[in-house]
Amino acid sequence: MPTAKPHTTGYKANRDTLFGGWVNSPQLCGTATMRDQILKRDLTNPVLNDRCQVVSGTFTDPYTGQHMTFKRGKDTSSLIQIDHVVAVYDAYASGLWNRSQQERETYANDPDVLLASQGKANMVKSEGINLNGKGGRKGWTQSTPSIWLPDNRGYQCDYMAKRVHIKHKYNLTMSAWEKDETIAFLTQCATQ
Repeated sequence: MPTAKPHTTGYKANRDTLFGGWVNSPQLCGTATMRDQILKRDLTNPVLNDRCQVVSGTFTDPYTGQHMTFKRGKDTSSLIQIDHVVAVYDAYASGLWNRSQQERETYANDPDVLLASQGKANMVKSEGINLNGKGGRKGWTQSTPSIWLPDNRGYQCDYMAKRVHIKHKYNLTMSAWEKDETIAFLTQCATQ
């Protein structure tokens, strides 16, 4: 995995422009979005409406281990969100900043990158990494010095391995400290 200093300029005000929104999923009538495709994949017993949108299902959040019920609605849909395991800001800073709009939109809608998660856990995770150097972020209860980890300890090794897979798939970089922390954490996982 190549290392480089994160490129953090030019992102904050332009996220929607740089990465677009959810694309329609050809696997779900062409009318439901990638969000629905991920919900259908990650929920148990998903129920779809006539537009192939997921309207309900049950869910065990990998980040917290919490069992939840999903019900589509204005006040309930955000309780289960779709997380970019390597957050779009991290991906941007790690190499997508110099890629085409199409490549960034492909990344943002790639099922390999996406995971249904408890909304609160996803919001606490935020970017999932401190791109400015070592040190956790406010609200993180589990982390290496600078990489967020799920509270569900049973998913931490899988989460870290998934981050590596995604960064490798998209030929993204890691900062030197991120790479050191990732190797140390995954080495620990291998001995468990």
